[in-house]
Formats: sequence, structure tokens, C-alpha cells
Amino acid sequence: MPEGDSIFRAAAMLRGALADRTLRFAWLRDRGPMSRWIGRKVQAVDSLGKHLLVTIEPDAVLRVHLGMHGRWRLHPPEQAFPAPGPQLSVVLATENATAVCRRAMQVELVRAGDPRLRERLAQLGPDLLAETIDWTAVLTRARSAEPRAIAETLLDQRVAAGIGNVYKSEVLFLAGVHPFTPTANLDDATLLRIYERARELMRANLGPGPRTTTTLRSPGVRRPVSTSRAWVYRRHGLPCLRCRTPIERALQGDMARSTYWCPRCQPDGAAGSKRAVTGM
Repeated sequence: MPEGDSIFRAAAMLRGALADRTLRFAWLRDRGPMSRWIGRKVQAVDSLGKHLLVTIEPDAVLRVHLGMHGRWRLHPPEQAFPAPGPQLSVVLATENATAVCRRAMQVELVRAGDPRLRERLAQLGPDLLAETIDWTAVLTRARSAEPRAIAETLLDQRVAAGIGNVYKSEVLFLAGVHPFTPTANLDDATLLRIYERARELMRANLGPGPRTTTTLRSPGVRRPVSTSRAWVYRRHGLPCLRCRTPIERALQGDMARSTYWCPRCQPDGAAGSKRAVTGM
């Protein structure tokens, strides 16, 4: 599932293949072949939370949000361009490689400096993978957000950008916080610790290989003997890797996203109602 670390890695991959190189082919889902881009340079490839931004001279900015199912892949330059289809979102080709995006949730083309783009990006909280973080801004945004459970606050990109459903469950397990705890019930130190740990988890997954959260040391939480790459995510009904209590799962928030937790390691301090579900 693409989250902040996935987009950061995708941007790094695309930057190496596209940045400062001349386009020889381009295709966008809603516009078809972009013949006017042929011969133009890709000036930059950046990530901001879950958004990937490709800047093409002289002033075009392509914003891609992968959503839950989108993926970027690189192909050799000699490989034939993929045929348009319902899953194809973006194709950008240089003499070096062909970048193909499929199943993206959003593909938006605007001019650099377009107020719509500025407004959309300005709504985002601090990017947790940025070199420096304004933690005061994160706390202020979390406190000013609508009253809700901490797991829902973590998914709010207006508070801090980058956390998705996987890290939501994993960071709350490592913090020992029940996911249905009202955000207002957490003190600043605890809230800050949760966001700092989310940043730490994502930064630990910027290298090659599959995402894992169980290799990061945490006070009082030993590395599991099993080969599981997650402490609780998608482990409903399986024993907790620390205390062996069965992991629980519930649907949470307006979008009914799955949340996983250990009822013993993350005790419910009158956290509120939850709707348990079966299956994965």
C-alpha cells in the first residue's frame, strides 16, 4: 500500500531515470499522447507526503496521487510503450527508461504557480520525510483538527503528510496506544512521540527491499522471532509477537479503514466504541 515512504522511493527512482533528460514520449490518462512535450526536459521529480510531482519545462507540473492501488514501474527504453487501457495512468519516456504508472487515484496537470496546486499542497501538514520537521506545527494541527480517535488523526494528511493505514496501526502498537483513544486525551509528549516514531519507521524503509516495521528497536518491545514484517497490520486473529494475545481488527473512520491492535499491549482506556470484523 503506497504511503509516504513508497512515494519518496518512487520519486528517487523516477528522478534517476527522468530528471534532466529529454522526453521522447508522454501519455496521460485524461489527455492521451502529449506530443507537445516531446523534446522537453523533465526538470524535477519530488515527493510531498503521498503526492508525487513531476516538473516539465517550461512550466508544467504533473501531480500524481497513487491512492491505495497505484504503482510506478520503470521499463527499459527499448521496450514497446504500453497500450492505453483502463488501468494505465501515466507514461513518461526518455532515452534512459520508460516510467509507467498504473491505477493512480489522481493525475492532475497544472502550470507551475497555479493557485489550485498551491492551495492543495498548502493544506498538507509537514512532510514527515522532510529533512527538518516543524513539530510545533504538527501538534497545533493535531489539536485544531476535528475531535476524533488518534488512528483517524494519523491518517489526516492536513496534520502531517505521509502516514497511511499500515503505519497508523504499527506506530500505535509501538507506542502502546489504543487506536480508538480520543486524540484530545493524549498529552503533547505522547502525541509527539507517536509522530516521531512514524517518521522513524518510514525513514527506516527508504532503502531497497520490502517494508518492515519489526526490525526497528523500541523500548520494551523485543524483535520477534517470527519472520513477520509487521507487528499487527493484517495479523487479525494471530498471536501478538510480544505477548501472544490474538490481534484484533475493526473498521474505523468515515472510510471504514481497517485498524489492527493488540488488546493487551494497547489497553482500551475507555477509548470508545469499535466495530469488530472478521477476516483480513
